[in-house]
Amino acid sequence: MGNSPKIVDFGPVKVAGLLHKTSHSNNTISAFWQSVFEDGRHGSLHGQSWVASHSDFGICIEYADNPDSMDYLLGLAVKEGANVPDEYVQAEVAAGQYAMLKSTVEEIGSTWGRFETWLAENGEYAADVSRHSFEYYKCECVGDVKCEACATGTMICELYLAIKRKN
Repeated sequence: MGNSPKIVDFGPVKVAGLLHKTSHSNNTISAFWQSVFEDGRHGSLHGQSWVASHSDFGICIEYADNPDSMDYLLGLAVKEGANVPDEYVQAEVAAGQYAMLKSTVEEIGSTWGRFETWLAENGEYAADVSRHSFEYYKCECVGDVKCEACATGTMICELYLAIKRKN
């Protein structure tokens, strides 16, 4: 799906959803997604009145004091001014530049790995660890009419790496 990422502006977007604690060395995000679908939490999340869009965000929340530690927020954009119940964790996708690659759901891990190669080879950009990188699963369903991606299960994921220009 193309070798070099596309540089795009994105955000800000307030996101709320379900938090999963994991790590880079023992990544359990795929199992988390499966459990959320199986136990109905994904459907319940999508049924909330504060939801602005049914496109899923998967936000990687990393910690400078423990580089292996990572939280993963599976969430949805929040309507402007909406109140979100305390049971949902909130985060913001900050406005800024991102490097974006498209991926099939099956290839997300290897696609994230392509960013490392790109960062090492380009002379212009570095990762911006002050902002969250994220996955974006675009859904264009309207009411009860499913969009093609959701109806066929051929979801394309857009991966966004927060970047900044090198000095």
